[in-house]
Amino acid sequence: MSVWVLHQELTPQEEETILERTHLKLPFEGLPDLSFVNSKEECTRLIRSLFSNEPPETIALKADLIWTQFSEVQMEDAIAVPLPSSEAVAIARVSGRYCYNVGDSKEDAHLIPVTWIGGKVKFKQFGNSRSVFNKGSRSFFQVASRPDRIAILSRLPHTYNRFVKLKWLLAIFMALGLVRLYVRITHGY
Repeated sequence: MSVWVLHQELTPQEEETILERTHLKLPFEGLPDLSFVNSKEECTRLIRSLFSNEPPETIALKADLIWTQFSEVQMEDAIAVPLPSSEAVAIARVSGRYCYNVGDSKEDAHLIPVTWIGGKVKFKQFGNSRSVFNKGSRSFFQVASRPDRIAILSRLPHTYNRFVKLKWLLAIFMALGLVRLYVRITHGY
């Protein structure tokens, strides 16, 4: 499972109700429907046709970034959405495939269906890893640092966090070992 950070342009009121959303908007403004793009080469051709005045290097960089973001987000991936006004992060699980929607006022939206995992988590609970939520120049990116991924995944509820099962098994084995040791000591075995 990959972990992504997706910055959204939200008002404080929208931050309050984010857990009611069923989709997150992807930052592909100015691009047409990407559901028909099946390879990096097709993505590059599309970017070249849309930005024909750009130098080849810029087109290659844009195509690489868009293709990576578009093609590597998979079902079950975790997406962390920083909520600056709330000083918190909401974490969702990708629950479906990319979709493109044109609204009533003709605005287009690139969307990904999500299911929210737990509630909002305060920034301070991420310790040193909270800097991963700084926007900088990136509005959507895959978390590459192992400590940062672990910091985000460890905040998931126990029912979702696959590492919790291993911790419980380890605790059970340690308890059984302690019981055996106690029996040996008290009964002289």
